[in-house]
Amino acid sequence: MQSIEKIIAEDPGARGVCHLAQYGSLLAACEGTKHARKVAIVTGFFLPRLKACETDGPPGAMMLARAYRRLGASVEFVTSQACFPFIHDLGVTTRLASDATDHYDAVIAIEAVGRAADGCAYTSRRDNITELAGDLDAWVEYQHSQGAFVVGIGDGGNEIGMGKISDALSTTNLAPIACRVACDSLLVCGVSNWGGYALAGVLCGHAVLDPEQACCDLERTMESGCLNAIGDGAALAVDGFDWPVHEDILLRIRECLL
Repeated sequence: MQSIEKIIAEDPGARGVCHLAQYGSLLAACEGTKHARKVAIVTGFFLPRLKACETDGPPGAMMLARAYRRLGASVEFVTSQACFPFIHDLGVTTRLASDATDHYDAVIAIEAVGRAADGCAYTSRRDNITELAGDLDAWVEYQHSQGAFVVGIGDGGNEIGMGKISDALSTTNLAPIACRVACDSLLVCGVSNWGGYALAGVLCGHAVLDPEQACCDLERTMESGCLNAIGDGAALAVDGFDWPVHEDILLRIRECLL
């Protein structure tokens, strides 16, 4: 398991958070959610500069949705108003937090921005996107208070779940944007989608990690309007890295599960 955690914690983009990865979190995330009958996957990070949701998050969410469905769970996406147009057509029932009034056994937040200590939500460039972020973090906190097992997956410190390592983040240059909302199990990754791939693989075995399907997931998110967060947004890429980089990570995770 730790070999997989080391793979997803590689930091090719030098984001500066991966050294805070908590080994053992992947097993905890699996054990805490594998028996869930109703799962919410919170995703969608809207970038004002691109006027679109980014490609990190939704592809990993799609992989996770297939995994939990294989385990017999019902799965829904929960997202913000700003991201809803980009998320709702990805093959999974999608709700706004204000409409997702059910109780969920497990909540997985993957690349979903949350508020920092000052009550505002920020991009990695320090842009204030509080109004665009909606109330996803408050919704996750409510579900947590009602007994849901919460998994956070992030790569920049500003995502829901990063409050679990708030003390460590407070000593870094990410402190001003660090999300205050904690979780039960936190996967700190070089790219958030990698955490989705890893958790899906541990839940269901190597067969769920089909690289062709994963590439199709990325293509589908781009067809829905999502864009690569770095550069002009147009390439088949996530966080500035073309698809072959992500395929290599997926294949290495898959190899560990054989």
